[in-house]
Amino acid sequence: MSKEPKFIPYHFARLPTSEMSNKIEQFYDLMKLRRTVREFSSEPVPDGILEKAIL
Repeated sequence: MSKEPKFIPYHFARLPTSEMSNKIEQFYDLMKLRRTVREFSSEPVPDGILEKAIL
């Protein structure tokens, strides 16, 4: 007996073109600041922070 998966419906409001353009510019500016991390800290991270990052 298979169980139906529970889905959460996605509701969204379409944004005006000008607002979409502003948001993508902000996102692009943020992504230009990203850098690759090649060394990691041994300092522990609280589980709650990790859960929010991956869920």
